[in-house]
Amino acid sequence: VATLYRMTPISWKYLQPLASGVVAFAVCVVLNRFIYNFHTVIVLVLGGISFVAVYLGAYMLIGYDDDDRQVLEALKRKVMRGIS
Repeated sequence: VATLYRMTPISWKYLQPLASGVVAFAVCVVLNRFIYNFHTVIVLVLGGISFVAVYLGAYMLIGYDDDDRQVLEALKRKVMRGIS
């Protein structure tokens, strides 16, 4: 692809979710050491919530691009239409 079309197949746009996922996974590994002895359901719920929160936080710190903003705006409109 890079030679034929003079395009790079990997860009920051594709690495951004991967970097956010790696950060969220690392935080959950550390968090697991503290909550491992609790009941399995509690560990799963706390782990899931913390993973999603850290992933979204890291993604916001890295920054959105135009495509992400369009998806978020469409999701916001759909949710607001469902509420009213």
